[in-house]
Amino acid sequence: MTVVFRSLMALFVVTMSANVSAESLTLFRGQGADTNFLELLSDIANDELTMDPTYFWGVNYRNTLSNKGENGFTRFLLRYQITPEWEAQLTKHSGLQNNAAVHMAVLLRTRDFRPAIFNINFAAGLGPSYAFSRPTYEDGPDGQPNQGKYRFQNYMAYEVEFSLRSLPQWRVPVRIHHRSGMYGLIAPRRVGSNFFAIGLRREF
Repeated sequence: MTVVFRSLMALFVVTMSANVSAESLTLFRGQGADTNFLELLSDIANDELTMDPTYFWGVNYRNTLSNKGENGFTRFLLRYQITPEWEAQLTKHSGLQNNAAVHMAVLLRTRDFRPAIFNINFAAGLGPSYAFSRPTYEDGPDGQPNQGKYRFQNYMAYEVEFSLRSLPQWRVPVRIHHRSGMYGLIAPRRVGSNFFAIGLRREF
């Protein structure tokens, strides 16, 4: 756990030391989903996804970073028009759990695609998450719900972001908000939770 934590924090230090090119604030509203992360897409496709009466409000600060440079990774990002970002998010839960939590992540975001009068892009991110009290909605090690007791976990975000071409500074992100033990690296396997969230984002 210590090695993973130190590696993640080192990644944040390197990433946040890069040049900032843009920033945004986002208000999120999320609802818990009764599904395992690896079964999420199949549950949606088979109309078997069940939403639980547990929610969060989240405030998210995001920096879009410059990916200019001479190393192979930044050349790869530039070639495929992928932008690195970092974010910090504070969430407050209600319903089946009432804790607050803080999450940080490094994300990679695609360029905007323009199928009609709106823009759309995709992003994925990874980082640490810490709950300030027991996250009782989360599954325990045996996969049973309402047994969560692991405050420090891995955080993953998968996002689709929409905006109108006429209002590019206002955006609507839709994301999967996932916490887990990182396949046993920082908490037992099968612990964690999945939330679907929608937000309103203002870019500056």
